[in-house]
Amino acid sequence: MSQKDNDVSSRFGTKSTPHKSKVGIIIKAVINIIIPTLLVYFLTRHTSLTQIEVLVIAGIPSIIFTAYNLIFHRRADSFGIIPIFGFIFGIISEIIAIYTNDYKLLLLKKAVITCAFGLILIISLIPIKIRSFELRPIFFYIAKSSDHELKSENKDEPIPERWERYWKSYPLFRQTFIVLTAIWGTGLLIEAIVRVIIIFNTSFNEAKIISDAATYSLLGCLVLISIIYLKHVRMRAKKLIEERKKAAAADATNSAV
Repeated sequence: MSQKDNDVSSRFGTKSTPHKSKVGIIIKAVINIIIPTLLVYFLTRHTSLTQIEVLVIAGIPSIIFTAYNLIFHRRADSFGIIPIFGFIFGIISEIIAIYTNDYKLLLLKKAVITCAFGLILIISLIPIKIRSFELRPIFFYIAKSSDHELKSENKDEPIPERWERYWKSYPLFRQTFIVLTAIWGTGLLIEAIVRVIIIFNTSFNEAKIISDAATYSLLGCLVLISIIYLKHVRMRAKKLIEERKKAAAADATNSAV
């Protein structure tokens, strides 16, 4: 076990402002997930708007929120980009479904979106470097944009530089994001394959019910696996801290002798 692992074990996973971070995550989830979902539900059942018009309206909160972050904070919000991509693809697939009169395409769009996100996650694991840009796992960027603040002895160190320093210096820090990204990338690709198989082997109504049930089940498994893995990381971190304390005590004893 390296000294760097010991160092990060006492730092990684902590927040200098935990309340602020949690509130930020809740706000993003409300704007980018809950509000669009409620808009789709309400507009679909209580208005005469077309599916395309519903998708456009439901995507407005995410577009505004993402634009706000780009303009005032100069960063792309991960929570906002994902639903925007989904709404855009949803509109395209709706147009194609109407034109071809094949409404199974509306079910297939979810598989394509899931597959695209899965591929993005897997591709982000490739250590691509172009000039000063170095690609990191997607979960690294998601965590970085979630107002999660890492501890630093230098309080004046900018947050972006701090995240990069952690990535380059601490193996445990890197491993966590790599493993989480690999888990979700693989899981989403499996979900897309299962959904396609269901869609082309059942009727429209059966495919909708079965594929959604399969998706929620798989997502539940991915969340559970992530929780178990993060718990393992915390246990490892605590173990590293204890080992470092014992080593420091032993060094102090040897020095005294």
